[in-house]
Amino acid sequence: MAQIKISELPEAGPLDGTEDVVIVQDALTQRCSTQDIADLAAAPPLPYLSYIISITQSGTADPIVTEHLNTTGATIVWTRAGTGNYIGTSSSPIFSNETFISVRNRFSSFNSTTFLDFYFDRVNDSTIRILTNKAPNGSTTLEDGLLFGEPMEVKIF
Repeated sequence: MAQIKISELPEAGPLDGTEDVVIVQDALTQRCSTQDIADLAAAPPLPYLSYIISITQSGTADPIVTEHLNTTGATIVWTRAGTGNYIGTSSSPIFSNETFISVRNRFSSFNSTTFLDFYFDRVNDSTIRILTNKAPNGSTTLEDGLLFGEPMEVKIF
């Protein structure tokens, strides 16, 4: 067999896991499958479903969402339900009573008496909600335009 560089070999087609691969293990030449190698690389499944987004909203528009990860199998559509009130509606009932929402709650000072406050919660099995307000002197009046790419992670057990 002529010596040939690996980079000069033709590219393989899609793998299905049944292909044999020759390896050297414990100083012995052994055979395994591409699936054996894939199984080593696979991460164990998480005990929860995950939905990770960044969310932005301005004026009276619906929020704009960048979805970073969605293992729920559902599509979640975000709408503005009113001033400072945004609803994420799932295409299927995925938000169980064991739904946990994590956010980076940004208490940014606009001045010495004003900060931003976000409230996230599960409304029902198909809906989650975000409420936003700029809280001068302890006011809780809802306001639009306070979401600037805020990260949010939802874990559903």
